[in-house]
Amino acid sequence: MSPPQGSWTENIKNALDELSAERVTAVIFEPQMGSLGIIPEPDDLRALARLCRDAGVHLIADEVTTGCGWTGVMSRTLDLGIEPDLLVLGQPDPPRFLAAGSATDGHPVACAAGLAVLDTYQRDDILAHVRRTGAGLRERLETVHAKWIAEGSVAGAGLMIHLPLLLAGGEPWTFPALEAFRTECENNGLLVSASMHGVWVVPPLIATEDDCAEIASIFDQALAQGGAA
Repeated sequence: MSPPQGSWTENIKNALDELSAERVTAVIFEPQMGSLGIIPEPDDLRALARLCRDAGVHLIADEVTTGCGWTGVMSRTLDLGIEPDLLVLGQPDPPRFLAAGSATDGHPVACAAGLAVLDTYQRDDILAHVRRTGAGLRERLETVHAKWIAEGSVAGAGLMIHLPLLLAGGEPWTFPALEAFRTECENNGLLVSASMHGVWVVPPLIATEDDCAEIASIFDQALAQGGAA
């Protein structure tokens, strides 16, 4: 599967023109798409939000992976100045269902645990740490990427960073090559999430500068093994 050509806004506008806004109830988007490794430009997302507002179409932000700190803020969408009609931060395990019961809703132990996490975020300034550490990790990965990969750019926010793995002509690595790279990283102690055009590195929010240096070193070693060749 290849990313759509043109901006997100252009593609959605074309779809609305074809279907008519009256037949579209909502547009659902991820500010950073894990499976494809697509990271839209902030201005493109803002334009998409304006398009949906003007067309009377609901805007739903899927932040199951990007919310609650990994991008250095509690919501990547809100940080970009976009206020969606619905912000999704979690999802149930399949099969999906509409829960109708409320026996355990608002359980005091669960609420206490959630509040304790938020207190820790504030007390230890976790989000500022993620932004600072993530910026350093991205710089390290950009250096490694430029050393071995001729195409694409490292992208992402906070400690959710995508490393594109592309051939000289811009085509993505084959699945065997991508899997070999992922396995090499794993054998050296680094778990990465493979997308169709590269890998995501998403370390814990409390990752240190030393952790980031080790991550970059493992990427460097894995790419030195030959990559797509």
